[in-house]
Amino acid sequence: MGWETRNGKQVYYRSRRSGKRVERDYFGGGDMARLAAALDDMKRREDRQDRETIITLRQQWTAVCKPLNPLAGAAGVL
Repeated sequence: MGWETRNGKQVYYRSRRSGKRVERDYFGGGDMARLAAALDDMKRREDRQDRETIITLRQQWTAVCKPLNPLAGAAGVL
């Protein structure tokens, strides 16, 4: 996925999965290509931020629940 050199010109391709196949969308080298590349970059950054947020929240949840684990075990015995 991304910018490639074809016949001496920079062109932009986007890869996507369609069932078991990977298909490539061609955007050329003009304004549409730059827009598609910027949108793809923004999406990658948002996805990375979402993953980091989920990791942080899981770590916080685990830390908060840690003191409650013995209580939960004792309640299970009762």
